Amino acid sequence: MRYNTPDPGLDYYAIYEQPENSTYPYPETAYGVMSWWDYGHIITYYGRRIPNANPFQAGIGGGPDHAPGASTFLIAPTEEGANEVLEKLGINGKPGARYVVSNAYMAYAIQPGLRAFTSMEAKLHIFDTNGLSHYRLVHESTPNPYTSGGNAERWFKNVYNVLYGGNLPVEDSGYAKIFEYVKGARITALGRRGSGSPEL
Repeated sequence: MRYNTPDPGLDYYAIYEQPENSTYPYPETAYGVMSWWDYGHIITYYGRRIPNANPFQAGIGGGPDHAPGASTFLIAPTEEGANEVLEKLGINGKPGARYVVSNAYMAYAIQPGLRAFTSMEAKLHIFDTNGLSHYRLVHESTPNPYTSGGNAERWFKNVYNVLYGGNLPVEDSGYAKIFEYVKGARITALGRRGSGSPEL
């Protein structure tokens, strides 16, 4: 991430003062990285990027008012709901995160049930963005089936196939995955009726 994503335009070694009664005036080049809050410091230290949430509990979201944050993004039941979280976290007219980082522990270290397969975390990590319009897989590490979460991937996929009529390949995939949030595109075309070309 540190060497293969755009520079957010902030000096990693600078000391920043928290502004009073306002949000920090991020440069136009700034963007966030969404992940479970446990990994916020890793994203900062190794990736030199801005996490949306961190182990100090900043940016976790949720609560009685359903504040936007990591929790509300990761458990969102629809892509539209997850996108809404990113829009609410947005700065400079851009979504609050450009990248989403996931790992097998986040995806599989929970009880398998329908909700485990319909969350945004599942749509990204388990289904590799299949069916999503605004996310693409940009990096996948090597599989690691010998760690917490990674050791349950094949079992989870088999449960999905058997109980919910899925057709997921029952195999190990990358332990860690990075997804990019993109605007998407709409392609339109015109064709003449009767020419064999459909009108779109």
